[in-house]
Amino acid sequence: MAKNSKERKLDAKLIQVYEKHGLDMFVDVCAEMLNIRDPHDWEKKKKVNGEVCECVIRVMTEDYLRRRGIKGSVFHSLVLKNLSNPKSDFRTELDFTLLTPYFCVTAECKSFVGQITVTGDCVLQRDNLTADVGRQTKVHVNALRPYLEKYALPNKGVVTPPLFPVCFLYSNGTLQDKRGGQQRSAIPILTIGNLFRYYDVLTGKCSREVYDVKAASKAFQAMADSRVLHIQHANYVGY
Repeated sequence: MAKNSKERKLDAKLIQVYEKHGLDMFVDVCAEMLNIRDPHDWEKKKKVNGEVCECVIRVMTEDYLRRRGIKGSVFHSLVLKNLSNPKSDFRTELDFTLLTPYFCVTAECKSFVGQITVTGDCVLQRDNLTADVGRQTKVHVNALRPYLEKYALPNKGVVTPPLFPVCFLYSNGTLQDKRGGQQRSAIPILTIGNLFRYYDVLTGKCSREVYDVKAASKAFQAMADSRVLHIQHANYVGY
């Protein structure tokens, strides 16, 4: 969902911490925010946690790209249409998308607290709270892949341009992943502790340029900034 003014201010303040004091201080401040409790307004607290979670993966990713000298673009709240059916009212929103010349990563971001269990393709559960990240990820991948194919470079010998879906979990609780190896590989659970290692693996195995990042980034940023698309998405999901 597009940010409101309070969310934009929170984003700006957190990014300012990063720019002035560096990544370690930024991560510490975000962790302190996650630990703040607001028993009188739990819905507000959940929204704040979610916004902090999405800010963390964006800032950490941009820091990684800068430190490694990798060309790439990061997008937040990217709303996609159904390219195969232009008349469809379908809209879906991606929490986080990273596009480099070599691969694309899309993440569903979750900020659950407490004891978290992962089952199935990628179902997160804490007490009576459940999030079927696997189901949502399939929707996102099916919507995103036609856009990536549109901006794939020709004659690169790559049948399917690399797209890696993940779940980014920002939590102060415990995690028990009960899934098998195949399901874990299909949708890995990433945290601040293993995000950079995951990117290292991708940059190590994806060395061929397959995306026109300049053209794709221009189009993706326009979609991420589109107020019309965000309103259409809100109407589609019934916000």
